[in-house]
Amino acid sequence: MGKKEDSKLEVLTTVRKTRKSFLVEYGCAAFLIILMAALYSKGVVLGKLSLLVVGVAMVSIGTAELSRLMHKVQLTSSKILIVDGLIRQSKKHIYVGLISDINSKQGVVQRLLNYGNIHVRSASGEGELHIKDVNQPAKLMNQIEDLIEKYKNG
Repeated sequence: MGKKEDSKLEVLTTVRKTRKSFLVEYGCAAFLIILMAALYSKGVVLGKLSLLVVGVAMVSIGTAELSRLMHKVQLTSSKILIVDGLIRQSKKHIYVGLISDINSKQGVVQRLLNYGNIHVRSASGEGELHIKDVNQPAKLMNQIEDLIEKYKNG
């Protein structure tokens, strides 16, 4: 499909990495800010060091949010499209009719927090997509399976 046809496709679902997968980054930022607030309440003045601590906390949050913005998955009626990047983008897709295998993988923490990775393979085995750190992977897998059924039946 060309660019004109891509823009005409109706996007059924857009998925980004879940914030749950960045709990370490958010936790570190929160810890640093709480530590600074506790020291400040005790009368400890950090001076310019406080700027460094706030800067590290903001960079931690910023990198997590930037990573979320730079990776998205779009489900359309005919294909699954993964777009990486903001300015310079790379796109990978696999047509729904060519999908032969869908797998979900979750670690212990991912299972507890209900997020994980989905791997989609084409019938030829050459096309493969990795959808990483999505919220409710079982729900997304069901949506993909429904798309495959709709494609096969009509």
